Order: sequence, then structure tokens, then C-alpha cells
Amino acid sequence: MSVLGLATGKWVIIVGDDDTIEHENMRTLINMLDQADVGKSIFININGKYDGPMSSRRSKKMLVETKLKIYGFTGNHIFPRSAALENLLNIDPSKVLGWPHLYVFLRLASENGVFIYKSNIVKKKGVRTGVEYEDWKHEEWVRLIFMRLKIIKYALSKNCFFLSLFLSFKDIFSSQLMVNLVYPESETSFSKRPLLRDFE
Repeated sequence: MSVLGLATGKWVIIVGDDDTIEHENMRTLINMLDQADVGKSIFININGKYDGPMSSRRSKKMLVETKLKIYGFTGNHIFPRSAALENLLNIDPSKVLGWPHLYVFLRLASENGVFIYKSNIVKKKGVRTGVEYEDWKHEEWVRLIFMRLKIIKYALSKNCFFLSLFLSFKDIFSSQLMVNLVYPESETSFSKRPLLRDFE
């Protein structure tokens, strides 16, 4: 909130301190932003058939067809500063802990639609030649997914109940969650704690 309050431009992108910027792609994006609709959020680096401006109806269809976890990386989101502030000013921080960007994205996508910009702008830590290496333990992955379910419900259930229900159902039966429930102990993890203790 403090960062957004200090920003002075039309658009904001929040980048982790361990991530890097693809400068050439960023220059192209900046030129595109001059013509972009400031009512839509922008999502970058997505594969598939989606590209350019999309209505709220088509954005909802995209959310249903894609894996919700791809929208979790904060560096892939560019928000209209005013819309981001407006949405975040009225939230309970405890309900979006760690994921306010996903909350804003879901709200704007369902209400105003999104703009898909396919080029990569922000490179995640741990990405090498297209392979993403994660050093999280299995119980951390499960905690992350349950947090995501909480945010889906909080962001969408009032105005888009059925979309909220479908995305939650799809997420909880995702291969990501199933793998981490079946194999609760990571090869590199020394933790022997019960996997779902925090959710009981």
C-alpha cells in the first residue's frame, strides 16, 4: 500500500528484490502502455491463444481454461495505479496475506477484463533455460494453495459466485495439490510435521 501510494504514474508493476527485468521487452511494453486502457489490468508472459485486450466475459473464460497458479507471480502483473489502490483500500489485509496482487487481478479481470501481453518482462529467481526450480517444501505448497482458495472466495464470491466456486474446485483438485498431498515429504525436507496441521 505504501509503495502504491508513492507511485505517480498511471501504471504500477511490483517486482521482487530477487527477480530481474528483461529491459528490451520492458521498452516495448512501455510504448504499448501509452495506448492501453487504464481500466484493465495487464498480465504478461502467458502462453497460449490469449493475446491483446479482452472483455470481462472472455477474461472469465480464460480464468476457467488456464491454471490459476500462473497468475500468482507478482512480477507478471501490471495494474492501473488508481484501480489497484481503490481495490486494496477496502480489503481486510489478513484475507489476502501475501497475495494482494491476485486479489486485484481477479477483481479487475471479472469486472473490466484484462490485457494479455505475451512477452516476458520479469524473470523469476531460479529460472534456468526455461525450467523453474522451486525450493519449497511440500507443506508450503499446500499452504499456498489453501491461501489461494481463500483469496478466490474473498475476491469473487459476492459478484461472481459460480466463477469463484469453479476456480476453487479446479484449484483444490489440481495436480499440484494432489502431488503434494500424496508425497508430503520433500527429498530435501527435514520436516516431519503433519502436513495439514495448520488447516485442522
